[in-house]
Amino acid sequence: MKKIALIIVLLLLAAAGIIEYTRLKKQEIPPSNAIAAVPINASFIMEVPRAYALIRNLTQTNLMWQELMGTEYVSKLNQSLHFLDSLTIGHPEIHNIFDQNPLFIAGVTSGQDHFGYLYCCPAGATTGQPAAEQFLKSIFTEGQFNETEYEGTAIYCLKKPGWSDFYCAFLNGIAVASEQLALVQQSLRQMDKNISLRDNKYFTKVLGTSDQQSMANLFINFQEINDAAEPFISRNFRSELLLLNSFAEWMELDLNFTPNEAIMNGFTDADTLSSQFLQLFNGQTLHQPSTASVLPVNTALMCSFELSDLRGFMKRYKKFLDGHRKLYKRNEWMEAVERTYGINPENYFYRWFGNEMTLAITEPSDSALQNNTYAIVNTGDPKDAADALDSLASITAQQGKQPFSTDYMNHRIGRIELDGILPNILGETFEQLKQCYFTISDNYVIFSNTADALKSFISQIDGGNTLAKDPYYRSFVKDHVADESGIYIYNNIALSSVLYEQQLDKDNASALKEHLGICKKFQALAIQFTPMQGMFYTNAYLKYNPQYKKQAGALWQASLDTTLAITPCWVTDFHTGNKFILVQDVADNSYLISNTGQIQWKRKLEGRMQGEAHDIDALGNGKIQFLFNTPDNIYALDRKGNNVAGFPVKLTSPAAGPVSLFDYDNNKKYRIIVCTGNKRVLEYDLSGNPVKDWQKPETMEKITCPLKHVTINDKDYLLAVDADGNLYAWNRKGETRIKFHHKLPPHLSSFYCTGFADMENTFIWAADSSGAVYRLSFTDELTRESYLSGSYRHIPFALSDLEGKGSADLIFQAPEELYAYN
Repeated sequence: MKKIALIIVLLLLAAAGIIEYTRLKKQEIPPSNAIAAVPINASFIMEVPRAYALIRNLTQTNLMWQELMGTEYVSKLNQSLHFLDSLTIGHPEIHNIFDQNPLFIAGVTSGQDHFGYLYCCPAGATTGQPAAEQFLKSIFTEGQFNETEYEGTAIYCLKKPGWSDFYCAFLNGIAVASEQLALVQQSLRQMDKNISLRDNKYFTKVLGTSDQQSMANLFINFQEINDAAEPFISRNFRSELLLLNSFAEWMELDLNFTPNEAIMNGFTDADTLSSQFLQLFNGQTLHQPSTASVLPVNTALMCSFELSDLRGFMKRYKKFLDGHRKLYKRNEWMEAVERTYGINPENYFYRWFGNEMTLAITEPSDSALQNNTYAIVNTGDPKDAADALDSLASITAQQGKQPFSTDYMNHRIGRIELDGILPNILGETFEQLKQCYFTISDNYVIFSNTADALKSFISQIDGGNTLAKDPYYRSFVKDHVADESGIYIYNNIALSSVLYEQQLDKDNASALKEHLGICKKFQALAIQFTPMQGMFYTNAYLKYNPQYKKQAGALWQASLDTTLAITPCWVTDFHTGNKFILVQDVADNSYLISNTGQIQWKRKLEGRMQGEAHDIDALGNGKIQFLFNTPDNIYALDRKGNNVAGFPVKLTSPAAGPVSLFDYDNNKKYRIIVCTGNKRVLEYDLSGNPVKDWQKPETMEKITCPLKHVTINDKDYLLAVDADGNLYAWNRKGETRIKFHHKLPPHLSSFYCTGFADMENTFIWAADSSGAVYRLSFTDELTRESYLSGSYRHIPFALSDLEGKGSADLIFQAPEELYAYN
């Protein structure tokens, strides 16, 4: 069985350590620190002080590791770690190599732009070369060892069928190994020339802060880390990956694990000459961030900057841009604005800025993040902020037009028509905000790409669905997220699968989709950078929480002007055949919304819609319109929200319930029936005209539920039940066909019909508020039966063929149970 490279390399290092220890002992040369063997261009370095202690922690007690074993990679790695333990258990001298010495694993790019791993370990043991050779032979019975010389140092190569070649060498008391010969050679050259990472002042500073009592220490080289990440990243995102080079120099994190947490602390160092982004936050006075109080609970990513000295920050930021040859682009944009409008846009922003600036992305439904990206800036003077932004909106509005403005849930939304203003004013972090719509909530100014995005944002925060009130978030930040920091990054992993898929290459995005269930059990990751002692204290925290329940993720969202007033109605889009949604808000605005959440039109109606909307083909050309009624009108609207000819129909008496639509002969000669408050039943054709020979029958009480149409022996029956349970059966002209003497339950919202073969075997079904079922035949024979034991009130009832056998089943929905009877 093939084992992964890490295990083979570890065994080679252990054996190599024994061999080299024997040689050094004879020459009385003390072992040196293995960090000297790590190439100076390493992207990252993992130092494991006690490898077996870490292995035991991960494989025996760590719930995150157990969850990740559901992936093929970690499952194989777990098997290999157990394999390593079983191989060395009978060889204490090998076991001690990893239990008493640190192991360094470095990710490095070789000269041919091939990324690989170099493993380094101090050479030390308690026995000699014969024991090492015996151990290797006992493991690699089918392999062979070749020895070559490189600049005076022997390099050993292990070759075994089905495995990659492995190379190892020993110099200055250090054993090194890799699958790539070039990395071993690079390490040997570096040691021979006495070049080391210890010559790098930034690395040396963070190395000095590392805690050797931690389970592991992670070092990240921001100048090279993109080489390690690039193979996993989409080509479209690789240019953004290069920005890591300008963030900082080196980071060190002490890694410790609980069963469901990874707790990481350390320091990050940056260039003091302001050529790196992190250094911009030096000198800023810390305070407790509060943006979470205004962020929606479905925030997937938040990046918050704490700024006590905005002027100092912007001065350093411009110097930073200049150092990376980017300032000229910003200057060109500013000059173009000044030429066009005669203004400096900075004057309309910085004067009201507070001390917090945040980029937020809410859970996206697709890879287009336009409607999910926001900038949030706090302000000590919301009125001044509103005045400044309104003034700028007026200046930049198209000539002769008023600036865009709309009201939503007591918030006014405006627009500044300057493309790219937010990244030029707020910084490159806000590059995805190409447009500038804005609103104000309490002491925060919120920007987005679209007005609809702001409406969605407002709906969440005004409804109290904020991050700060979310019990999961409150628990997450309670113990391991500091109250104050210069930069605070929060990523809700469970809500970020679409974000990750957008950034990963095709193969890794597919792998993520395959293991989405595992991903969603990791609740969140937080990273903080805080100025301290000339560097930046770095705090990172990862939490595994299989009980985490995210807020119901919407496939899409559409923002109405105000609160929804009716149950949404499904209608058909004749262009695509897809189902669209017709809704109405409490201001009586009706909306047609596509299956992707786009509002097709908005129209004010006279009154509230009653019941469902019906699909009709008024012109007989396959183009579908939508028929419904309000208390005073019958409407027929086309796909664009325009009236169909002859509509709306003004009712002489208010409708008591929803209209009923019938196509008796399936020839699209529709009949529209509406029951009015004066106990009359009216009928109209598709031209909006009353049907001439309709008798306008009168009922004893109002009819509030839709009518039914059945055919028995080629005769039509229009069935209706009034509010007192009286049943009516009319023909197509509204003339009485059957006079029923029995009643159904009063105040029905619906009833059902079955049979249709003959009068005796055609039944009308209904249930009263306690769940008792009434069955009335067309020969006026009534039965009443209670199917449910216990006391129920207003229990929903339906009739449906659940088993597909052509017979009706009775369905009752009790408060906590669902019952079905045949």
